[in-house]
Amino acid sequence: KVMYERCGVPQNEDILEAIAAMPDAEAATAAAIVEEMEEEGRRTLELTPGAREFAEWLARQGIPTALVTRNTRATIDHLHATLWKGLPPFSPAISRDDTYAPKPHPAALK
Repeated sequence: KVMYERCGVPQNEDILEAIAAMPDAEAATAAAIVEEMEEEGRRTLELTPGAREFAEWLARQGIPTALVTRNTRATIDHLHATLWKGLPPFSPAISRDDTYAPKPHPAALK
């Protein structure tokens, strides 16, 4: 909610699409707000209880894992380097920085 308000985007709109449609200067300001808030999210990121144990079980079973997120590659890299340390990395790990349309578009799942 706060991100939408700070970027001047109504909550019923997709924030990434709304930013892409903004004039360049406004889009740059909104993108900086999103990055600032995502950086804060990286600093406070925690795994859901049981997630690590479940990931360890999947690895033992040889079941691959993948990730599709609207976050940036920097956030995926941070997750792999900190909270996911010692676990097989998500592969593929697709972020909004990749060439796929952002989630919830299903293109990244094909």
